[in-house]
Amino acid sequence: MLDVNSSATPLEAGKYLNLRAECWDKMRKWIRDRAQLPNREDLANDLCGLTYKFNHRNLLQMEGKDDLKKRGLPSPDIGDALALTFAMPIAPKELRDMQRRNSVAADYDPLYRSNKVAPDYNPLWSR
Repeated sequence: MLDVNSSATPLEAGKYLNLRAECWDKMRKWIRDRAQLPNREDLANDLCGLTYKFNHRNLLQMEGKDDLKKRGLPSPDIGDALALTFAMPIAPKELRDMQRRNSVAADYDPLYRSNKVAPDYNPLWSR
């Protein structure tokens, strides 16, 4: 689990005002291209209630929570939670599979007895 500061600098600093805007945009693209979301009214309200704009530097900026309150809408907590799952990139599946295959941990056998250790060696007993 990672802490995410939504006001932090985004990975693509030239497109987004902050990490929150970048996460929401990545989530939007994921939903558009391949997502299957649960049929939850609270999630749908969160995802559809928030607006965005481009600031004076042409950076994507999400509507602030204070502005949502002025419009009579609650904080989009569930939508934010889903969006923040896009805060860190993940490796493509092929790379993750390759890393698992080549992992030292995959070859580790805690029961393997190395022939470099004397057969009578006992770390709990001192001579």
